Amino acid sequence: MVKIEFRFVCALPIPGNQCDYNVTLFFTYGNKNDFTSMPLQKEISEEGLEHWTATLPATDAAGEELRYYLQVNVPQAGFDLRYPVEGTIDLFAAPDLIPVDLPTQKPEEPGELVLAVPWGSGPKAVGVEKREGYPLKQGPPAMDVAEDGRIAVLDFINERVLIYDPKDQSFTSVPLPFVYHDLGDLQFDRGGQLAIFDGFGEPIEQPTVDIPRLYRMSLDRRVDKVAPVFVNRPYMLTKDLEVLDFYDWRLVTPFSPTGEVNSREEQRHRHNPALVFRFVENLDPYVARFGDAVAGLAFEMHSVSPLGAIIYFEKTPQGYVAIFFADQIRAVWFASSGTILKDVTLPNDQFSELYPQGQVAIDQSGSLYVLGSTVRGIEVRFYKAP
Repeated sequence: MVKIEFRFVCALPIPGNQCDYNVTLFFTYGNKNDFTSMPLQKEISEEGLEHWTATLPATDAAGEELRYYLQVNVPQAGFDLRYPVEGTIDLFAAPDLIPVDLPTQKPEEPGELVLAVPWGSGPKAVGVEKREGYPLKQGPPAMDVAEDGRIAVLDFINERVLIYDPKDQSFTSVPLPFVYHDLGDLQFDRGGQLAIFDGFGEPIEQPTVDIPRLYRMSLDRRVDKVAPVFVNRPYMLTKDLEVLDFYDWRLVTPFSPTGEVNSREEQRHRHNPALVFRFVENLDPYVARFGDAVAGLAFEMHSVSPLGAIIYFEKTPQGYVAIFFADQIRAVWFASSGTILKDVTLPNDQFSELYPQGQVAIDQSGSLYVLGSTVRGIEVRFYKAP
């Protein structure tokens, strides 16, 4: 059985700011489209907060997994809301949790230095500046690595993306196609084409609402296509040029398979990531769970030391790699059986602020690249897959 909980904040223009909710859950299993409705029950937490709950089997008798959506009505305001707006929230269930038992955390390994770029504004440097009232400086927050080995760094201080090609040790600059404010990221897609994400964005219809943008660049370093990205809280940009929304942990697709810009209506058809991760009840830092919905596998990782924030979980030729972010970075490669293949502790050098999701990249071999910054400049270090 699984308990589903929802909480609401009344922000409607109602006297007393008190909403009388009618909340109905619609659920089904597997690919069936015949939904059953049931009202949710109101409960009061120990903190005095209202939340609405339902308890349902995680799977039906045939083993098909739960899917659901919610309909909320506030009659005194004539307000109706469907959550999610399109589609359903799909539960991932597995018959067993495969144990992944971590050994004692190892001493820090420096890795292989594959790129070192000094601070500056020249063609082979990256910018850095101090922020008033903030301890960390501002510098490149993110990087990515193409399958041919090129390394791209978001050098927004110098209003560009700096690309290093290790084949001839050359540097190329791609002008930044927007005014950087915050929440930037970049990604080489599976074909090696660069995309740059502006997570802050700019208004479209409402002058007070900024909409993020995704810029797909052409081979001649110009903007090929730009798509507005209708997300609430962008979390990360994937190699398929989809944006994971932290709000509901589902993927938004700004571009169609033919490369055309998807409309707002088309972007409402979100889908769940194939790989999922979370800490267990009460955010226990010693136990984390991971799931592969395609393979139907779920893992429970146990550690004798705190794991830090989970920032990355990816399938590799060897199995999987999970990456944790704290004062140090910890990368764990493990097989589908749960066997540990490699466990390394990496430096997390942050002379300038780095975004955890933009700090690491995995290549097609399952090897890891990590971005760091020191008083000298930025560094990218390489850790070979097992």
